[in-house]
Amino acid sequence: MKSTVSLEVSYSRERELRRLLFVCAQIKKKFYQSRGFLLFQEVLSNEDLLPDDVIILPEVLSALSKDFDWDEFDDKFWYSNYHYTPIPKRYLSLGDLFPEDSSIPDFSQDKIEECSKIVAELHDIDNLKINVYITHQGTKTTFMPDKVEPATVHVYARSDVEDSNIVYGVIGAVEVLHTRDNPPPWEERQAVRKYLFSKTRISSVLGLVETSPLEYTEKYKELYEISLANYKTLGFPVTPVITKQNDELILEDHGRIDFLSKSENLVLDLLTSRAKQIVVMDEIAELIWGDASTAKFSLQAISKVIERIRKKLREHGINKQVIFTKRGQGYLYFE
Repeated sequence: MKSTVSLEVSYSRERELRRLLFVCAQIKKKFYQSRGFLLFQEVLSNEDLLPDDVIILPEVLSALSKDFDWDEFDDKFWYSNYHYTPIPKRYLSLGDLFPEDSSIPDFSQDKIEECSKIVAELHDIDNLKINVYITHQGTKTTFMPDKVEPATVHVYARSDVEDSNIVYGVIGAVEVLHTRDNPPPWEERQAVRKYLFSKTRISSVLGLVETSPLEYTEKYKELYEISLANYKTLGFPVTPVITKQNDELILEDHGRIDFLSKSENLVLDLLTSRAKQIVVMDEIAELIWGDASTAKFSLQAISKVIERIRKKLREHGINKQVIFTKRGQGYLYFE
């Protein structure tokens, strides 16, 4: 079917505050921390930009760390109801910390609407209405379908985002709309969005290029430490997802790691025991093949072992990258 799309972009302090309440809910739930979103007080320059980040303006972060009642704050409620619920008076002063007005980013409306038509037609939506609310904080996009209007979606977009981020939000909102009665896990929803980006015309319309995996560098380490400090300031520090107890690896919110093969478990144990240090290929080969490591040595085989470990960790809720590749050297565990 042929679909029509309308796009409206706006800014208001109220939407800034609503999105902040959602961000607070995600931080208290430790959603961002467990999935590797780094927390900063300003948007990074393009050369520093990381795949997943959260922005809270300095004056807002200060207020949240000093005057905000986190114990009283109902994260489960605000996670689901930030868009509609009347804002209590006790939170209104936070809205004064945001600009009264803001310029609208220079999006390509034609590209966004063309991609949104593709999404609408895939889901048999006739007239899709997209409301985009510009904010200065949060992740790049937050999205949701309207609770009343079946063909209306809401996308909260940070002021530094690009066309592709808006489209990603539209895809996410429409997907939530169609799975509302039986929502799949967050990881499955992410996979669907990535599939639509790479396997439909959306990729060519936006001119997307494949991105490389995040690499461990001194700059990344520096930014990671800044993020750790910001989470700690709010009282919700990042905690290790993998620990060791009685010679067994323990996964946060799962318990003993019992889903890896013997060789995978040995490799992960070695990497975690040498956290923040490079483990070279020869060491991993010896661990896997023992005395036959010289004869059986295969970079491809080692790479497949690492990828299986990453995949199984993702399947058990660890969506942040904890195993980094050091090209030409080996692998490094860092969290």
